[in-house]
Formats: sequence, structure tokens, C-alpha cells
Amino acid sequence: MDKRIIIAFLLLCTMACNKEMNDIQSATYQAEFKANFPEAFTKLAGKDSWRGDGAEKIAFTLKQAEGSSTGIYIIKNASGTTEAETPAFWQNSKTAAQITAVFPASVAKNSLDISDQSTSDKFNQCDILKAVNNNASFGDDLVMSFTHAMAKVRVELTPGTGIDLTKVSSVKINSNIYAHWDSASASVKGYSYGQVNACMETKTASRAVYEALVIPGEVNPGAVNPTEFITIVMDGLTQYIHAEPTSP
Repeated sequence: MDKRIIIAFLLLCTMACNKEMNDIQSATYQAEFKANFPEAFTKLAGKDSWRGDGAEKIAFTLKQAEGSSTGIYIIKNASGTTEAETPAFWQNSKTAAQITAVFPASVAKNSLDISDQSTSDKFNQCDILKAVNNNASFGDDLVMSFTHAMAKVRVELTPGTGIDLTKVSSVKINSNIYAHWDSASASVKGYSYGQVNACMETKTASRAVYEALVIPGEVNPGAVNPTEFITIVMDGLTQYIHAEPTSP
């Protein structure tokens, strides 16, 4: 066979492969989606809506048999319209995909310190949201419905049995204090045992309520005394609520 014909054939194959790759990286194959905020009845008293101010970002992972692609998307309005900062792409238009998404996007790469939730703003910043679609198809109007990924511990104190509400300075939950997103299991994982400083939600003469967001199933790991689940600090003195928590 003429060598010139072979060379021409190889060039055509290379051009076809390059065109296919360029097509995959084109806007036609760019992943797009709407981010639905969790329904009101699932609210953890943390974040309660999208602000849509351009500062909120979602980490997005699209996995297919041919490979995976990740991207960062900006929430553009309170309705959950998103715009790609760095887009993810479909690898094949005929293959189903598993898609996971997490907010804030930063937890997909860096751990989030959840140890200080002493104010409502700090509490809200620990409210990690996730969304999963295990059977997405190219061409669908993709809507990712987010849910709260953290578990909430709610502590209600009333006067008596050694509790003086006027002297309570803080309530702490024994838990892992760093949270990070595990895309393989589509869940939040934790590490580094310590204490989470809870947020005071309500305080009256007869009742005080504190809340904290923790990694599901990871409260009290490795505690010296596994019953010392909740720590109450009054006038600099420490008391414990002796309760063995159950995993959510």
C-alpha cells in the first residue's frame, strides 16, 4: 500500500479524534443544572435560602463509564439558577451518569472547621448541603434537589438538677470537629475528635436552647468517657449530660 495513503489515513484518524475531543469540550456537552434549596420542613435552623449574590458556589461531579468531570458553579439567584465558573462536561451523550453536588464548594477540597458555632452566622456556615442523582441522562432538564448533609443536636436546659440558667456560659458537643466532602460515598465525613461550641437559639428565665450541627454518626468518637456527650460550662465549672447518643 502506498505510504502516502497510510499517512493520509492516520491524519484523518487524528483529526477525527481531535474533533471528538473538541466536541466534548464544547458548550453542547457542558453540564447545566438548577439547584433546588431544601424544602422548608427539612430546615435545620441553619441556612434557609440561596442568597444568589454570586458568592455561593457548588462543587459538581459528573461520573460516567467513560470517565468523570468536575466543575464549580455559581448560584445566580434565589431560585437556584446556576452558571459555570469552571464547567463539568458530559463524556458521552448516550451513557447515564451519576451526579453529586455539594455546597459550599470549598468542602470538596478543604476541610471545614465546625468547632465554633457560637453565633447564628457561624452556625449557618456549618450547614453543608448535598444533592445526588444516580441516573442522569444527557439532554435532561437537570434539577439537583439539595438536602441538609449534617445532623443537628438540640439541647434544651431548664432550671434545677444543678442547672442555673443565669450562669450557663456555653454548651459543647463532643464530636469530630473537621468536616469534608467524600464524593465517592456522597456524604460528609469527619475527623479530629474535640468539642463543638453550640449556638444559643433561645434563652428565657425558664428555658435555654442550644443547637449544633455535627457529622452524622460521628458524635462522641473516641471519648475517654463515652457518656460525656454534652458539656455544660457554668461559672467556669464543667458539668456533663450523661447520655449515650445513637447514630442518626
